[in-house]
Amino acid sequence: MAMFRLPGFDEQRRNALVDDLVERGLPAFAAFRAIYRSAGFWETGAPAETVDQIAARCPNVEAIGADGVWLHHRTLLGTEEQMHAIAEIVAQALAAA
Repeated sequence: MAMFRLPGFDEQRRNALVDDLVERGLPAFAAFRAIYRSAGFWETGAPAETVDQIAARCPNVEAIGADGVWLHHRTLLGTEEQMHAIAEIVAQALAAA
């Protein structure tokens, strides 16, 4: 997958951008939240820490979960021309955001 961050975007604005990218034909998704923010993480063998304690040690994971976007891996399998088209779609969506 190809991931990138949108510093300054909150989750709502990031999600709106993802929706716009999808509408433009680009298979885009909001980045996954940190695994320690999922209920399943805490079911078996969880550390003796809180979510906030783990999050404090993982600022990059928190940032990616808040403003990250990922493009499906198949977008990386195209031609150079297609890569330029993807960059143009992202640029247009960002300009409209």
